[in-house]
Amino acid sequence: MSNFDELFRSMDPSKTGGWQATEAEREFTLVTTLMSPHTNSPSEATVTVTAPRRRWGLGLSAVAAMTVCAFAAVNVFGPNAPQPTLAVTPAALHYSTSGKSAKTVLEELARAAEAGSRESVDGQALYFKHEMWALSTRIDGVQVTSAIIPEVRETWQKPDGSAKWKAKTKAPVFENDAQRRIWEGSGSVGKTSETWSGKSDPADMSNLRNKPAPTDPAGMTRWLSVNYESFGPGQLFDSISERNLSHLFSPQQRAALLRVLADTEGIAYRGEATDRAGRPGVSFSVDSDYGGLPGKHTLIFDAHNGKLLAYEEELTKTAGRLNVSIPSVILYVNYLEARPQ
Repeated sequence: MSNFDELFRSMDPSKTGGWQATEAEREFTLVTTLMSPHTNSPSEATVTVTAPRRRWGLGLSAVAAMTVCAFAAVNVFGPNAPQPTLAVTPAALHYSTSGKSAKTVLEELARAAEAGSRESVDGQALYFKHEMWALSTRIDGVQVTSAIIPEVRETWQKPDGSAKWKAKTKAPVFENDAQRRIWEGSGSVGKTSETWSGKSDPADMSNLRNKPAPTDPAGMTRWLSVNYESFGPGQLFDSISERNLSHLFSPQQRAALLRVLADTEGIAYRGEATDRAGRPGVSFSVDSDYGGLPGKHTLIFDAHNGKLLAYEEELTKTAGRLNVSIPSVILYVNYLEARPQ
């Protein structure tokens, strides 16, 4: 499993599954993992950090300790800073209703994708830009539950899979003044933007996931399922969202990926939606408890070319021991740019 796999799943506080390891091993992985594409294990990562270290994700022991009531956190601004009774989470996106089937719309998207250039992007140096937020956001070791603090990450990836990246936090987001006052009372964590950077070693090209993505649905299914012990609809959404962090798909590869979705049971067309970057698209969801808690996973694609615009996760039935209301968005990723360097 690559560091990108580990990081992406550690961003989601509801996920504890996906691979076999002890709690101590998982906690160690989460602590040591940074956004390092295509590295096969945390011990192989080469990371250079140029700002106070920040990580996504909660170890299992930290998740278990969270409750639905108010709690105190020790942070760099002083001990026992008050935290909100319920964590601040983003407002849900608006999805239009539609009577169309997911299979019909996905096939339309696949045909639109195929109309693009047939030029392959495999073997080229690549550039990626993403905006991310997760309920498990931490800054300087402090879990931020009193504000929504997204990060923007840029990655420059060489043909051998090695990469360098830099990231920067954006300004905190609040839905009302009361949330801002709670954040200020909690130490205003994230008030000053943080920047940090790192790099990773070349990829293990013997691993199927580091080989070019296939252009046929059957091959694409095998490629997307690498590193999963089982592969249902929830894992499929997880894989698509994770792979788009470090892969630039050709039109034919995108068409194959969309047809894999079209042939998967349980996927619903959620209608038109505008993502958090202001881009219109078409959305597809699946209800799944992959990783632990029941929720809704949503992918939003550009209707003109089938490119992935955004990924969202919402808890829909129970929060477990996470201090959020139901329903709540707990994770989003905006795929802002992916192109050859």
